[in-house]
Amino acid sequence: GYLVPVRYFAPSKPDLQGLKLNKDGDYIAKDLGEVMDKPEIVGDVVHNWFRLANGKKTVVFCPTRAHSRHVRDEFLSRGIKAEHLDGETPLEERKEILDRVRSGETQVLCNVFVATYGLDIPSLECAVLARPTKNITLYLQTVGRVLRPSEGKTEAIVIDHAGAIEENGFIDDFLPWSLEADSSVKERKEQAQKEKAEPKEITCAECGTVFKSLRSCPECGAEMIPHTKPIPTHQADLQEIEREQKKTNRELTWPEKISFYGQLLNYCISTGKRMGWAAHKYKERTGVWPNDKRLKSADPIDVTPEVKNWITSRNIAYAKRAQA
Repeated sequence: GYLVPVRYFAPSKPDLQGLKLNKDGDYIAKDLGEVMDKPEIVGDVVHNWFRLANGKKTVVFCPTRAHSRHVRDEFLSRGIKAEHLDGETPLEERKEILDRVRSGETQVLCNVFVATYGLDIPSLECAVLARPTKNITLYLQTVGRVLRPSEGKTEAIVIDHAGAIEENGFIDDFLPWSLEADSSVKERKEQAQKEKAEPKEITCAECGTVFKSLRSCPECGAEMIPHTKPIPTHQADLQEIEREQKKTNRELTWPEKISFYGQLLNYCISTGKRMGWAAHKYKERTGVWPNDKRLKSADPIDVTPEVKNWITSRNIAYAKRAQA
């Protein structure tokens, strides 16, 4: 209850090969700016914000002032009130900007380091990571800006364009801290995961959600790992994989099948699709046509968020196939 739960998305990852590190073992900000401050990457940041966090009060973390301003300008061009903040912003102007963020007049705050440590605006709901880092403290601090509870706030969203989740893990992962200087937090964490056979992070190819321990994406329902393949772990444990498979991939019961088909029928009615669409989607999910008499009498019922997410994932997959 001291922090809100987090949903993670990693819709893109920058190519950081060849970048030099500073004396502290992190990326050099100027070099990061050259990688991240490109029109296609800036546009991708804003595009995925509209897809995943439209309407949510957001803080964007950028490596350089130029990059931050470009991201701000892209939001403004799309009709979203956004402002930029960096270490050279005059104190009075900084206060005015943060007041507008608190009140909701400004929806997106783009910044370079200023909002990383100590910023206390509990109503912030989304963190966009557009600054890659190997510094675990910096990562925890940036994501921490959106974890504070606030009235009406049920969760935080992290949109990672920096490869930070892959580099540093989930915010609530156990971290094996040490005073030894011969290994990084990431290396110690990976070793601990191997010893405990913990599952690896999986990134959904359809919507970008990052998750563990499941074969299907919890956000859109897309199947990531077929039944015939084990869930990847840092150390194979066939017994644990078998238990996980039974838990997450059982067949639908008849009441669930009837409910699922009824929701598909409702979706057809509400969107103007032909009823045959529902039959095809039922077969796609269950492997058989809805010919059973118990399904023939199914009534259209309200679509649940889970089924809606599954339908969305199928629509996305169809659109990608059509585009290809």
